[in-house]
Amino acid sequence: MTAPGSQNNSDLFDGFRNGSLHIHLVSQPDYFFNEETQDARYIELDFHAGDWEALFFNALHCPARDEYETGEDITEYHERNRRKFAQSIPTNPMLGRIFDMYEDYLYTLDEVPRLRVECLKVMATVRDSEALKALRKLVFACDQASSGGFHLAFTCD
Repeated sequence: MTAPGSQNNSDLFDGFRNGSLHIHLVSQPDYFFNEETQDARYIELDFHAGDWEALFFNALHCPARDEYETGEDITEYHERNRRKFAQSIPTNPMLGRIFDMYEDYLYTLDEVPRLRVECLKVMATVRDSEALKALRKLVFACDQASSGGFHLAFTCD
């Protein structure tokens, strides 16, 4: 598969792995909340933990999670780390939503172009080949969603 106006993207399709976000094009934004709806198309593209680490740790220098404090509410711990992560990349709020590889994410029709712009902006500053590949995956997914008028869903396994 090749996205419109881009280079050959065959290297992006590097297979299914445990701990990956599987990328779907969905016609309804409530896809995650209504699993009986069969309106999603898996595009055989996965965003792996290695992609996440290369992009967020190596390229964007997001901080590691704080340690869990004994007796701390697990939800508060998780949300504290989510805020810390998002605040570390304030100019990239769309990317900043992809905080955890074991959560689902949805980008609506209006958000997909904004995610794409953020990815392209970051691509212009990154030299790490694995981070660039991760960004290319996201741009490809955005292009596929935009060209078909779809929302973009990332589902964890």
